[in-house]
Amino acid sequence: MHSSIQVIEPALDKALITLYEAKVALKISPSSTDSDEALQLIILRASDEVQTICSRVFPKETVVETFREIVNPITRLPLSRYPVKPNDILSVVIDGTDIEYDIDSESGILTLYGGNFWAESVVATYAGGYEIPQEVPPALRQATLLMTKEAYHSEQRGDSSIRQIAHKESRIIYFDPATMLKAMNSGSSGQGGSAAQNATKNLLMRYTRLTA
Repeated sequence: MHSSIQVIEPALDKALITLYEAKVALKISPSSTDSDEALQLIILRASDEVQTICSRVFPKETVVETFREIVNPITRLPLSRYPVKPNDILSVVIDGTDIEYDIDSESGILTLYGGNFWAESVVATYAGGYEIPQEVPPALRQATLLMTKEAYHSEQRGDSSIRQIAHKESRIIYFDPATMLKAMNSGSSGQGGSAAQNATKNLLMRYTRLTA
């Protein structure tokens, strides 16, 4: 099975944690604005890395998802963006005809009434994901905080895993995803990885989307 997604209403905010949360975790005074620009960029990068590791997009967006090549009959059709509230599904169409269905909101899995099988050319229009930042689960926020702290402290130390692009007074600072994933994977086999990286990996297992 193959699915393609067209975003018709993108999320306005993609940061999984707030600047205030990051400052509190880093013991930076909320009234201090000296590091705000750099820290906001780190938060966005950490949020994107969390999504990359989990193979998911967490901020709530309205999308049109088209499923094709459903070769083997299936009774459960997993939407790529979830959780999905029932009222956030605008339509589910098979071969141009609206159909009736059940939705498991937390997992975003659609099932047809009567245990019928899904056919080819399914088009679902819906809004899936979390309202940012208020609906982001605590564990997911904690994982993003850990990555933000790791990147921030590494940047302060000048570690090689941090990259920086500067232009005039602007800076883009980001944590190298390849380095992060390598360290996390080695940590899982007992060969290393920081405590923060191992904790992040454990937290994100619950939110990782399994793909074929």
